[in-house]
Amino acid sequence: MTVPAQVSAPVVSLAHRAVLLARPPQFAGIEAPSVPDVVGRARLDDAAGEGAFRQVRQAVLAWLGGRKAVEATLSSGLHQLDERRTLAVANTYADDGTEAATRIQLNERNDSGFWSTTMTACTQTHGGLVISVELECADLAHGVHPQPPGLIRELLDVLPVCDGPSRLTRMPIAIHAEYVDYLRDVLMSPDRRMPVLVAAKPLAHHGTWERRWRDITRGAAGMASLYLLTDLAAVDAFRGLVYEYHRVAPGAVRTFLPEVDPAWRADGHRHRVLSFGRLSDRADHAWSNVVGSVQQMSRSAAVPPSLNEVTFPGIDSETAARARRHALDAAADTGTGEGDLRAEIAVLTGLLTEADTQISDLTAGRERLARQLAAAADAHRRSEDDLDLQVVEHMETLAELDQARAELKQLRSILHRRGRSHDAHPHLATPSPPAGFEELLDRIGDLPLIAFTAERRRALELDDTDARRAPVWAGKAWQALRALNSYAEHSTSPTGFPGDFYAFCHRPPIGAEPFPANKVAMDESDRVQNHPAWAKERMLPVPPVLDPTGVMLMTAHIKLESRGSISPRIYFVDNTAGPTGQIIIGFIGRHLTNTMT
Repeated sequence: MTVPAQVSAPVVSLAHRAVLLARPPQFAGIEAPSVPDVVGRARLDDAAGEGAFRQVRQAVLAWLGGRKAVEATLSSGLHQLDERRTLAVANTYADDGTEAATRIQLNERNDSGFWSTTMTACTQTHGGLVISVELECADLAHGVHPQPPGLIRELLDVLPVCDGPSRLTRMPIAIHAEYVDYLRDVLMSPDRRMPVLVAAKPLAHHGTWERRWRDITRGAAGMASLYLLTDLAAVDAFRGLVYEYHRVAPGAVRTFLPEVDPAWRADGHRHRVLSFGRLSDRADHAWSNVVGSVQQMSRSAAVPPSLNEVTFPGIDSETAARARRHALDAAADTGTGEGDLRAEIAVLTGLLTEADTQISDLTAGRERLARQLAAAADAHRRSEDDLDLQVVEHMETLAELDQARAELKQLRSILHRRGRSHDAHPHLATPSPPAGFEELLDRIGDLPLIAFTAERRRALELDDTDARRAPVWAGKAWQALRALNSYAEHSTSPTGFPGDFYAFCHRPPIGAEPFPANKVAMDESDRVQNHPAWAKERMLPVPPVLDPTGVMLMTAHIKLESRGSISPRIYFVDNTAGPTGQIIIGFIGRHLTNTMT
């Protein structure tokens, strides 16, 4: 893989999920609204390690200097910068004395409203830092539209931050024709969690377009990877790698969501394109929707455990102090005698024990809520992914339905012209698809040229894995098996078929029952086949007439779903020209291990 020179080996990753940060119970020093709105959030994972806290403070000071807070100090405590601004700084340390976390919060009240920017950085168990920047606003004046804090861009300047293999930068990374393979790998990387914005330069200089692209990159910096195809050669080379479905035309900007599948035409609908015509039209403000969608994804992501669990002395000490003051007030002064003092000590000890228990309960409750919040965020993400996939599948179904209707209309017209109107409207009895994989397996015997040697339990597990989607997967699997049976019928007929199953689906003969060709793969990558463990997974059962050991390597497969961790597959061997004259089905089940899983 060729990597652009300005994209060094990634040492930092950016995670897709984030939620509300753990925050101080109130805004220090300034009267604040009770419920400010979170309007911007970004999270950066820094694996640079040593010196990272220093670099974070360097970025914060540069940002504060730009806000004319030149007298700001980053020592712990509450600093009154002026009558309208306060800066709160809190630090915590590990047992060995090294710094473990820092939180810096700038609160401002001005004519446009209330603004609070919070930066939290803490160490992670595997090393490096995780950093979150959050902007909250309230009581904003009419016409004021908050933008992401400039602190995000300052941090990008001093810290190497990546989302999977993709470097996050303040300015877009230039991609020339020789680097498009790197960009394709970025888009398809399973480690990527945030969007990738890819623009292509217009064929000629255009001031409005350049201003819009500059505004997009400014608003999305730190929340998406930014790339610019530099010329027509880069545009053409990129299109050659991702095909027409995912291409970026000159002057267009495309938002690539995670899990790009260039071979799946319908997947192209997920990745929104903004054309040059709209970007260059001064009256069209659709460009702001690109920034808005990226920022919304960043706001709705979940916070990592390390940020959820971090505590600061200024908060926890105050809680403990309140509990002890309560104990002191509750203890009555019963006198100065030895017995009185012992009684008073007993009361105080009991109250302190009760207070410590309450603190422990509160800590446990906070941890429990953090786990519940993380689980809810994960469930929300899965629901969004499921809805996203359903939209793509619906678009694909609509396209196939339109194609079928067009073909039906043409065939009926031909029959009418030939005087065979009665044949144009046949009444066909079509069986309903199977309701699940148990029913599917019972039906395989109706397909005479399909030999099922796979483990039934692997297929039946799909019914239990996702009860909602299992009927959809089973319906697709039934279509795939019927297509394989149809291919076997044509291959074993006297005239034969001069190609493999993919060719059969790509250009089906008359009377055939094909499956979408983009869901068919006749081989696995060299990396999968050369990986001992992954290849072993694909040693699947076959009749002894094919191999005395009863197993053989199967690499041809059908994709029942193209996204998600389950993504069921059917693996098969074409033996239509061999002793069985059948298609051997060696596996139906969830996705086997490969580079994407």
